[in-house]
Amino acid sequence: MVLVVTEADTKDVLERWTFDIDTNKDVVAGKGPLPDKPEKEITQEIQAIMRQPWLGP
Repeated sequence: MVLVVTEADTKDVLERWTFDIDTNKDVVAGKGPLPDKPEKEITQEIQAIMRQPWLGP
């Protein structure tokens, strides 16, 4: 998944994030155990990553 932040008027790319998403097919199919980490904690970790200051190209 790619997240791109652009300047509204000029459409210049300000930030570009690429995420590789790996899923456990058994969990998605409802056949495997759920992860030990609560979804809220995972969400908070993602938010913390996205709040990190941009260091430029």
